[in-house]
Amino acid sequence: MRTAALRRRGRRAVLRHRRPIAAVLLAAAVVVAVVVARPPAPRTVPVAVAARDLAGGLPLADEDVATVLVEPDLVPHGAYSPGAVPLGRIVAGPVRRGLPLTDAAVVGPGLAAQLADGDVLVTVHVRDPAASIVEAGDLVRVIATDPRGSATAVVVADAARVVTIPSVNTAAGGGTSPLVLAVPEPTALALSGAATSQVLDVVVPAPGAR
Repeated sequence: MRTAALRRRGRRAVLRHRRPIAAVLLAAAVVVAVVVARPPAPRTVPVAVAARDLAGGLPLADEDVATVLVEPDLVPHGAYSPGAVPLGRIVAGPVRRGLPLTDAAVVGPGLAAQLADGDVLVTVHVRDPAASIVEAGDLVRVIATDPRGSATAVVVADAARVVTIPSVNTAAGGGTSPLVLAVPEPTALALSGAATSQVLDVVVPAPGAR
């Protein structure tokens, strides 16, 4: 009789708690289903990005670089991995914080590889006011004038592309600023020759005049 009483008491306890037990089992089943249905985390690779807004014309330093994990399909062509960033090279143009650093973001083999056939990179010094009106990517004309005023200004380079504008101390620059231009090699030689005895300026023609 004692055994029968214990069995009846056990059945009553199960019946009394069956709803809470069922709720717990249902919640556990839902959790298991969510875990099973959840897709695996996507594969990522480390990519070097700008740790802050970078200005063109300055050397790339270690503190300018951060690392983020990116899905392989989203990595842009020519992007640097964290250990391959060419520190010390000149930044070609402004780079916003968080953007991947690529071979086109710095002056060097990456940019040179994208030059048109026959073009080279050349650095020229132009008057400060002239340099202030251009940005990286502009197509400009470079004109030369005799500092003694004895000759008419002549066009030395036409449709020269500004690759980057290195930053300099204007107080020590003698009134001139450097520009890195992409031009045909004969034009680069003409620019170098003109710079020895003439003053260089740049003008930005209207888009339709290029």
